[in-house]
Amino acid sequence: MMMEQRSSDEHWQPDGPFGSFGYDLSLDAKSLIEDLSADLEWSPGDPLAWETTDRMALECWFELDSGIPLLEVPFEQTGVPSIRLHDTILAFRTALPFNEAERAWLHAMRSVPNAPADFDPGQRIESQTGTIMVAGVRRPVSGHNLMSRWLAWRRQTDEYQGQGSLDQAREALQSLREQLR
Repeated sequence: MMMEQRSSDEHWQPDGPFGSFGYDLSLDAKSLIEDLSADLEWSPGDPLAWETTDRMALECWFELDSGIPLLEVPFEQTGVPSIRLHDTILAFRTALPFNEAERAWLHAMRSVPNAPADFDPGQRIESQTGTIMVAGVRRPVSGHNLMSRWLAWRRQTDEYQGQGSLDQAREALQSLREQLR
């Protein structure tokens, strides 16, 4: 399968319409699709056990999500292509198990100055608590609850069972990759 992936990526140009940064984001999207598609070995009796792909997907999501606001849309891509790109990003983000305030809080909690190379952002986030503003109301937020939600979403259990949100996220990521060519 790797040969098939490589051959499709040969047509992707770092100097495409969104430049090398768009190309890098497309590679992040590809990695995230792979991580979100990886087979998990968890057992239904222990749905909160972290696997390597859970951590990899979380870190890859952070990388991709923090890069999206930095993507410059060239003039040639304004109008319909720009709207399509925005809609694709929105489809991806709405499929995630976090609202906008939670996403912002997670990004702030993940940032650790001078963290070692093997630093696990999931472990750091799990122990954090705080307050966020959602729909005009201050609400408590718990890293443990958000990371538990991430695992339930990845495994499509609890309220995510049968919702198709993981599929929507992967489809939106694939569409994003195609648009960033």
